[in-house]
Amino acid sequence: MATRSTHVTLNNHATLTRGADRRNLRLRRTAMRLDRGEWTSSPPELISDRGEWEFRTDEPATGSAGQVVYQLEDPDGAPAGEVRVGWGTSSADPDSQNGGSAPAAVVETELGSTVLQTEDGDASDVTFELHDALREISEGERVTGATAAPGVQEAIDTQRFAAIWEQSAGPSFHAMHGLTAGQYQQRFNDLVGQGFRPVNVSGYSSGGVDLFAAIFEQRSGAPFQARHGLTAGQFQQTFNDLVGQGFRPVQVNGYLSAGGGERFTAIFEQRPGPPFQARHGLTAGQYQQTFNDLVGQGFRLLHVSGYRSG
Repeated sequence: MATRSTHVTLNNHATLTRGADRRNLRLRRTAMRLDRGEWTSSPPELISDRGEWEFRTDEPATGSAGQVVYQLEDPDGAPAGEVRVGWGTSSADPDSQNGGSAPAAVVETELGSTVLQTEDGDASDVTFELHDALREISEGERVTGATAAPGVQEAIDTQRFAAIWEQSAGPSFHAMHGLTAGQYQQRFNDLVGQGFRPVNVSGYSSGGVDLFAAIFEQRSGAPFQARHGLTAGQFQQTFNDLVGQGFRPVQVNGYLSAGGGERFTAIFEQRPGPPFQARHGLTAGQYQQTFNDLVGQGFRLLHVSGYRSG
């Protein structure tokens, strides 16, 4: 009888920083289930830096289905988030029963969630890299609900997100939100160094801090330039410089900075294409008039971002 085995490795690099105090986070198993198949080695109860487990099924056509849940905690045992690894689904959703896909992982904290994509490997040997899960909160308490620093939990509770998911094959991707400018720049540097490129970046302010949400895909493509935190003047200058070098904007998002004033994120690609027009800083009336004029000339709208100007 044919069998199919899957080996999972979870490498833990997560830390929590408060002021000058940087602490390593560990993972404590809180739940595990296997709906189809059997464990050949069980998920460890506690993961400091590396955990491994394996399962198999005698029904390769339907595959196995299950989930392992770990609580992120600091050395004192205080909770700091949750990591879910699920299979039989591409979203770590415990209610899904689609048995054909490889394990997927999601890390969730009170500041948001990040999908962990597999590093090297295939459906039979999967490795997840868990990096920093919590952003630094200077001069405050760790964000764990009731013990959050004054104003921080309120800011988190008022954040809202709009997103689109598509159930289809595609390149490896990383999705993240709730990153400060410095954290976003570090993730950008790390991921671009691994062959990823940004495909969507948006900025927003919460709790007096500018934050960023982004999607990166690991794929080849035209040379690109990406910017964030630009003032209107800086964006216009960047636009002029890059368009003069054969780049064209593929995404622009505006947002109101926590420090006041409008800011922009943008992605440009150096590639040929049809004629284009781009605008920013338009009032509602100006936007409608520009829309009417350009559509009347045969242009079509590819991307639009609304934002408040302070």
